[in-house]
Amino acid sequence: MSIEAYVTSLASEGVPLGCIARALRLDRGRLKMIIEDALESGLIAEAPAPDWLGTRFDARPGVGAVIESPPVTRASVLLGRYGLDGRMAALLLALFDQPFLPIDEAVDTFTRTGSEGVLRKMLAEIRRAVAKDSLSIRAKHGAGYFMATASRTRLADVFRRAGCE
Repeated sequence: MSIEAYVTSLASEGVPLGCIARALRLDRGRLKMIIEDALESGLIAEAPAPDWLGTRFDARPGVGAVIESPPVTRASVLLGRYGLDGRMAALLLALFDQPFLPIDEAVDTFTRTGSEGVLRKMLAEIRRAVAKDSLSIRAKHGAGYFMATASRTRLADVFRRAGCE
């Protein structure tokens, strides 16, 4: 599981930012960037508190309080089932939604570096994560990537069972 997936998972549980930074030994700038990406993509509903030291106990919900859970999204399903978040979840969703994803579009949209090597590494990690459901991402040499029809159907079933379409 990537560091971004760990941070997103902890932040979605409400672990304060300071605790996450200390536990994972992250600088606060990178942590803030990961949290902002997760908020933007809908993986977490709100940013966690800065730290427990600055939180008053009477401001927290009481025992037995009903806390509304965020709606299930396709991105949250990818995080929970495969450990994918941020750009990798967005890349897999693009492959699911589009019949064919050109390399140039994928590099521009999903990598910050503009490198095909980074895109290939992302796809290798996605392929490794989704292998348990026998999902297949195929490449058309030099042109782009696509998800096989059977894989698209299996992933749609995963989304349907999770309660999101």
